[in-house]
Amino acid sequence: MTIEEYYEALASHDWFYQYSDDYSVWQKGNAEQGRLQAVCQENGMFADMYTDFINWTNNPREIRKPQLQDYQPT
Repeated sequence: MTIEEYYEALASHDWFYQYSDDYSVWQKGNAEQGRLQAVCQENGMFADMYTDFINWTNNPREIRKPQLQDYQPT
């Protein structure tokens, strides 16, 4: 998986799936988050990106949404 693909997967993930009343939405979100974590563990360069998305979803008013250019080499 490329850095662009991983970023897009993180950006399009429903980070608030656990608040859904629909169990199928929760199941899908939980499975997707597990997949995102597994990819992160396989490729350590994605760890900061994953952590930044988690921090952003926990503090969206205080932390800006991670941007792809933040993780691309200069």
